[in-house]
Amino acid sequence: MTNHTTLIASAVLLALAGAACTGGSDSVEVPGADTTVVVTDPPAPTTTSTEPPVPTELPTPTPAPTPPPTEAPTTEAPETTEAAPPATEAAPAPETTEGRNPDFLRQGDEGPRVGLIQFKLVALDYLPPGGDTGVFDGATNSAVLAFQGDYGLIVDGIIGPETERAISAAAESINPEQ
Repeated sequence: MTNHTTLIASAVLLALAGAACTGGSDSVEVPGADTTVVVTDPPAPTTTSTEPPVPTELPTPTPAPTPPPTEAPTTEAPETTEAAPPATEAAPAPETTEGRNPDFLRQGDEGPRVGLIQFKLVALDYLPPGGDTGVFDGATNSAVLAFQGDYGLIVDGIIGPETERAISAAAESINPEQ
């Protein structure tokens, strides 16, 4: 193609592009050419498709709701004045009329069952001789805490079913006649 022909073709393309953008009909004169190019709107296409028309504008997306702010987890454990209930002990039975669970013994309880456990703690050298009074006192609480720590139990000073079984098993291992 010659420079002259290339120029005319470029002008025609520009005119077509301009007409497509502005609509209507336009005439373009190309310098150095003996003809004028007239550009008109193209005819509307006819469709026989049953598909719905494609929208020309995209819908504006709605932003996702922002979740409410959450507090950052703390790395420090809250201070407690009372030991948490043992995780490995059996679930406590319903409270009795005295307000205490009979399956768990703690400081302040008394009776023959406390005396038997104290007797076993004396045999295991956790309580001094004569410490089996039948009253769950401070010395008994200290002995239970030491036993629980030595035997890998939850150290809470409460004698639940698991601690009681461990005390009995340990006492039987040193004196099978108990």
